[in-house]
Amino acid sequence: MSLHSLYWIFRRLMRTKAHARLAQAKGIEELVYNRLSQDFRAKYALLAKHDISRFTSPIWDSYNAALEKVFLPVPPIGFLNDRVVTETMFVTAGGNWLNEELPILRKRRPKR
Repeated sequence: MSLHSLYWIFRRLMRTKAHARLAQAKGIEELVYNRLSQDFRAKYALLAKHDISRFTSPIWDSYNAALEKVFLPVPPIGFLNDRVVTETMFVTAGGNWLNEELPILRKRRPKR
């Protein structure tokens, strides 16, 4: 057997081990997610009772409404890949929402 063949066998074995570890970790994450997601709706209902309108802006109100449609009654397991979630993350939004948000926040800031 050539060195080249041994190299590819070794790589395939290592990839298989890595995939097995990843599958095991994903299985554990799914178990934890399923347990935590069972009472998501009840916890959200408790939070939704509070009026947060003075802390949000129109753009965030629309984000919240879109997220409710996706997350209720239970968020999907891949919720971090949702379009609205990725748009509101600092690292993926590219600063666009910040450029829209700053003028609104400046208007609402109390004068000193």
